Amino acid sequence: MLNLILAALLLFPLIQSQTPQISQSLSIYWRQHCTTTIFHAFDSVNGAISIDTSPLTPPMNPRFATVNSTAWEQWYFDSISSNGESNSVITFFRDPSLDVLGLGSLWVMHDAVWSNGTRASTIEFVEEAMVVVCPGYTFGLWNSSSQSSEFTFNVTSDSTQASISVSTLKTQGTLNVTTLGPARYPDGLLYPDKHGSLFFAPMLWWVEAVPAGNTQVDFEIGGSEIGFTGYGGVDYFAGSYIWDYICKDWYWMRGVVGPYSIVFWQFTSAIDNNTYTSAFLVQNGAVIFSTQNSGLDISGPQDSYANITLLYGTGHGVVTAPMGLNDTGYALDFVEGITNGVAGRRWHFETQHQNVGFSTLPGINSVYTRFADSAKGGQNEQKVYKGAMNTEQFVTKVVYPLI
Repeated sequence: MLNLILAALLLFPLIQSQTPQISQSLSIYWRQHCTTTIFHAFDSVNGAISIDTSPLTPPMNPRFATVNSTAWEQWYFDSISSNGESNSVITFFRDPSLDVLGLGSLWVMHDAVWSNGTRASTIEFVEEAMVVVCPGYTFGLWNSSSQSSEFTFNVTSDSTQASISVSTLKTQGTLNVTTLGPARYPDGLLYPDKHGSLFFAPMLWWVEAVPAGNTQVDFEIGGSEIGFTGYGGVDYFAGSYIWDYICKDWYWMRGVVGPYSIVFWQFTSAIDNNTYTSAFLVQNGAVIFSTQNSGLDISGPQDSYANITLLYGTGHGVVTAPMGLNDTGYALDFVEGITNGVAGRRWHFETQHQNVGFSTLPGINSVYTRFADSAKGGQNEQKVYKGAMNTEQFVTKVVYPLI
């Protein structure tokens, strides 16, 4: 979810690409049955552009016909091991913020952390990419023929399955996701719904093809294998500007605890200074709770809400962010409002940071950390389950003025 600008330049080698190659038979099928969008690394235009915000557009479909110097979109696939100690995240970017440095707008980032805390991060830039929307699936390809590198994703139209494949000189492997709940919009409505909205916060749009699911990860990165079963999901994001312009801070969580799959995002906008929340709870495949309220937003006891609280632990093995806040985990509460004088249900979950999956370098304006967390919780006064979550925290040191 992070636009890694200076960090990318400091950490990773530049790898350029050639045009993606596909078979003639596949080209014919796509031409006859599918909609293909091809991206070029330097295809940005001057001036304002439009975004497709239709709630009926397939979740993984590109939303910009082209990009300008500020607008971006990304396809995000994350996974965490069931014990909360390892994670792997792959993000496909169409982000022109590096155009001025001659790097282009198309890149893929792959981050991973092993259970012993060892981390790996790679980024590759390509000249072209494509997204193909077919009956039954959406296929994405970011390819570098000159470097024998290929990144693909394939998400079924019903959002029940997703697969990612990576083949580079350094990394080979796959990430597979099987959903535990329906695709949804940040307002809580389920895809497809003509009344749904991708709007999450000013100048930011979001849709979850797979809010949470079971995952299988098998990669070899630089000669070291990382493999696990666990949990994760699939998201699409789009923005008018990178985070430094539109966001003050956020907390984000996704995972599975026993029969519950959980999504939570609390985002403070730099545009209007308001806090935006989206919380979603599924039990055994059925949606049981959804809200856009935090505890600060409710007007009375009849309103449902979700709250996040930072936890602070001490002692051996405590994990905190390398920069910024020194929390060691989070508490998350989902609270139903009172109906007909009867108090609603409550659920309480807690996470503990086990490892840092990614963190920005010192000196970066956007301070971002992704954790691999163990988790526990459930409905109040009922059984406490165990699970795992990917969690994130983000703080902008200085908000940039809009161009």
